[in-house]
Amino acid sequence: QAARAALHFFNFRAGSPSALRVLAAVLEGRATVNPKKGCQVDLVFTTDHYNPEVGEEHLGKCSARVFFRNQKPRPAINVTCTRLIEKNKRQEEDYLLYKHMKQLKTPLDVISIPDSHGHIDPSLRPIWDLAFLGSSYVMWEKTTQFLHYYMAQISSVNHWVRKKTLKINFMS
Repeated sequence: QAARAALHFFNFRAGSPSALRVLAAVLEGRATVNPKKGCQVDLVFTTDHYNPEVGEEHLGKCSARVFFRNQKPRPAINVTCTRLIEKNKRQEEDYLLYKHMKQLKTPLDVISIPDSHGHIDPSLRPIWDLAFLGSSYVMWEKTTQFLHYYMAQISSVNHWVRKKTLKINFMS
């Protein structure tokens, strides 16, 4: 639970669909409970690229301190990860995604990502990644010691290009 919360926080703070990570394995963890204040969890875990098409298996290790305040959402988190994607590479990948989205000839009007069989069309993967990045804040903010959130499906996507501005609306 603490590792998921730390990753949601990490993904939100990274702010890039190219830098998204997913939990691979928890290597070690220790919890300290203070009945009046809450539960502090110190842990070490490994991560993978969120997008499986990248091909690299384990992306790196993360260490985190997660403090759950007695049944209150939005745990306090301090997380550090190794093997970060270079800033220039991340910006380049994000810019290519932006250009791709902006150059779509027909407005993107999609229902259900993934589809009812759990399949994400490769052409829609960038949309899913953007939505996951955007929802990372909400998933972290709503998490408690006993309750976690994960984005399961996007029910609709609309995008508009007006003048030189790109706007995307996700409903999940």
